[in-house]
Amino acid sequence: MPEPPAFFIKPSPGRLHNGMVYVVMALTQSKTDRQVTPTATLTPLYPMEIQARIIEKKQVADEVMKVTLALDGAVFDFQPGQYVRITVPELKFPDSRGSARDFSISCPPNGKAITVTFRAGKDASGFKQTLLSLAPGEKVRVAGPYGTMVLPAAHTDQSLRPLMFIAGGIGVSAFRAQILSALADKRPRGRITLLWSA
Repeated sequence: MPEPPAFFIKPSPGRLHNGMVYVVMALTQSKTDRQVTPTATLTPLYPMEIQARIIEKKQVADEVMKVTLALDGAVFDFQPGQYVRITVPELKFPDSRGSARDFSISCPPNGKAITVTFRAGKDASGFKQTLLSLAPGEKVRVAGPYGTMVLPAAHTDQSLRPLMFIAGGIGVSAFRAQILSALADKRPRGRITLLWSA
């Protein structure tokens, strides 16, 4: 009978302000030296900065907005689970934290656009109010990608291990991108379980 997978819980840095996010990643453990190694294969993607154009702002749930940014031919390679830093040209509403914020990318890679999804209620920050006030066609700076919370590379022993994702509220955004990417990829992959609390 195969051994049950071991699991490792870690917070996802840079996104706790948008909702609690935890990823439970399967681990492998050697029976000889008892070393524990994460299953994720981290491909180095070097951060860059581009200009992106707002093409859509859409309310997708109560007090939840999705903003789609066109890449307009810019090369912006990322892996599902990573995040970006968005900077608006000028704050239209006061915000003590400044004109930039980190957001999980909530779509799988498509080479044409990226989406970010976030809470934007009556108490939305000055930054979020400014971002949502920009008209389609206006541009923002996008830096990244950042983060190492990515899926194990396909065709590896690690990719066949089961994964469990645990998220609260809008923190599910990064996992949405990963699950959509895994569903679109027809290569064998271990079972993914999502535990989510609104």
